[in-house]
Amino acid sequence: AGAGAAVFVGSMLGANYLWAPHSTVTGGLACTTTHTGSDEGQRRRVFDVLAPCYDRKVDLDETMNGIRAKRQDLLRHARGAVLEVGGGTGRNIEYYPLNRCTHITITDQSIPMLQVASTALDDYCAQPRTALQHTQEAQPLTNTPRKKFSMRAMSVDRLDFANDAFDTVVDTFGLCSYKDPVQALQEMSRVCKKEYGRVLLLEHGTTDKYMGLVNWYVKRNAASHLERWGCWYDRDIKKIVEEAGLEIITMDTFHLGTGYYIIARPHGALPEPRIPG
Repeated sequence: AGAGAAVFVGSMLGANYLWAPHSTVTGGLACTTTHTGSDEGQRRRVFDVLAPCYDRKVDLDETMNGIRAKRQDLLRHARGAVLEVGGGTGRNIEYYPLNRCTHITITDQSIPMLQVASTALDDYCAQPRTALQHTQEAQPLTNTPRKKFSMRAMSVDRLDFANDAFDTVVDTFGLCSYKDPVQALQEMSRVCKKEYGRVLLLEHGTTDKYMGLVNWYVKRNAASHLERWGCWYDRDIKKIVEEAGLEIITMDTFHLGTGYYIIARPHGALPEPRIPG
């Protein structure tokens, strides 16, 4: 019991450090957001303010809490034409298996976030070719990495793409920040191919494990978290995915059940033949 309590307290302290509001000064700009309330436009501006210092705020925390490893593990399932929504500052760029992805389109509603992501992409592509191979199969690339990527400012609830346009759709820690996460997932599903298409999700929300204490902690801090990060992190992720009509293939939870790793098929996916075994 003592060991379990220690794990719980440690996890809560780690989660609190990861998601609590910090004030960081970058290049003379104080990266401190203000009250957002329920105004959607004001909440969206939070991301513009956070853009220049967001990576500094979360780099160490994501490493210590295992989020970087989760990103890498999830994105090894990406293939073909890929759409990433809510791409932010480009924290997933280095984990895409470029030999299996024909093109990767990164979208976000925040132009300042995409500007940071564009710089991150340039830096990544400037690395020696051997460094770019650390998450890929040992075979030559047919394109220069920069040509594999494009970026567009776009809201997830109105994706400017045709139906069935992508083999893989990716969202990491975005469902907490969308005004209507069910509609957002339905849009992701719409543009995802119904034959062998996949929706890859890495999210955080409420838990069905240790429900009383953990959910009390999450909900207790939800309002201040929204004000500082523009994020409702007390949402029921599994329920949202199911309401959007996606078919969950794999779902693992972490961080006492508040983190979600999900691989899903889009709504209306065609039947896939079973592999004998």
